[in-house]
Amino acid sequence: QRPPGAKEGQIVPGFEDWQVPMTVDGTPVVVHGNLVLEGSESPIPWIALVLVAGAVAFVVGRGKSTFVAGIAMLVASVAALETGVVAFRSIPSAAGPNPLEIALPAVATVAAVLSVVLHRKPLGVVFTLASVASLSGWGFMRVQVLLHPVLPTTLSFNVDRGATALAFGCSVAAAVLAVRSGALVLRLPDLEFDDEES
Repeated sequence: QRPPGAKEGQIVPGFEDWQVPMTVDGTPVVVHGNLVLEGSESPIPWIALVLVAGAVAFVVGRGKSTFVAGIAMLVASVAALETGVVAFRSIPSAAGPNPLEIALPAVATVAAVLSVVLHRKPLGVVFTLASVASLSGWGFMRVQVLLHPVLPTTLSFNVDRGATALAFGCSVAAAVLAVRSGALVLRLPDLEFDDEES
């Protein structure tokens, strides 16, 4: 329940500069803090970013094999990797930070690089889809960042949310572009028959 007299974005009356004495590695310390009432986080701006990022990547990438899809995945994967590294380092090791915060976007980044290098070959589509799978997994793993007002990271909360939204938008667009490219369609060799055999 909302404490009496509390206003969003302000310190709750009666909870200014609370103190908790404790001992850290044998040294007595006092932890100071304030209780601030945060408002709810609307996911609407981030859903809009997902749609815009996906639409831009799709429109720019139409008719250009999978090159644009690979570039979109590379940009989104690098942003996710940097976000994941900060999020991982922001949580104390004793609290058990999730190594997938780094591992999934790292795999997505490597796959995206290979998809750009091999964009003219069917294997480039495979790497594009591999990047999509890794990055979208990272996004679904942390979809709650789009809903919570306070995040466990030292990175700007909006940057964290933006990277997550970008991961979703670029993943969807890249997957569609990869499938529409037709590079995964199995092409059978032309068969010639003699009139007598037919």
